[in-house]
Amino acid sequence: MAKEVHPAPSRSTIHRWLQAAHLQPWRSQYWKRPRDPQFGPKAARILDLYHRTWEGRPLNPGDVVFCLDEKTCIQALGRQKPTQPPAPGKPTRVEHEYSQNGTVIYLAALNMGNGGVVGDFPDANNKVTFMSFMERLLSLEPCRSAPRVFLILDNGPSHDPRTFPARVAERWSKVYLAFTPKHGSWLNAVEQYFSAVERKALTPNDLPSPEAVKDRIRGFEERHNRH
Repeated sequence: MAKEVHPAPSRSTIHRWLQAAHLQPWRSQYWKRPRDPQFGPKAARILDLYHRTWEGRPLNPGDVVFCLDEKTCIQALGRQKPTQPPAPGKPTRVEHEYSQNGTVIYLAALNMGNGGVVGDFPDANNKVTFMSFMERLLSLEPCRSAPRVFLILDNGPSHDPRTFPARVAERWSKVYLAFTPKHGSWLNAVEQYFSAVERKALTPNDLPSPEAVKDRIRGFEERHNRH
């Protein structure tokens, strides 16, 4: 401003200008420009499924809709000192120093009919482990008896939309896939479940081993399914 205006305006004057223009130049936020030209149609297909509609027609009563995804790189952090429980007027205290003791992958399928979750902990995140998880899901009720099973997925490499539909069609004629737009994984409702896992089961992270992480998530999943 000093180079453009002579004499330079005072700080109070600049404040008034910014306030009048409703500008806050000290604030910033990141955003991602939509790049998928099919964003609208892909998003609409998923939103239709949430309303139990497919290609303009209501789903049959026995059809089921599941949202699938993986939560990767869940760290097991062993704290150098024990976590101290909360006391009157004091929050839980978690030791800042920790050791990294491995990671966990959590696969989950959210039933959009009743909110139930089917979960698993594969050793790797790839096409083979994802297909194995699908086999397990489809062997369980309500998928086993459902006339049609609709699965909502993002564009992850373990279920690449360019190749995964053909592999699924070879195995199951009753399975229909709907992929989120690129950079639109937030449309997948299982992300809300993963958020709850992170906030309610994994925070604070004082879990000294991968098995401790799995036990914590299993417990949360069981309580979630009871309610």
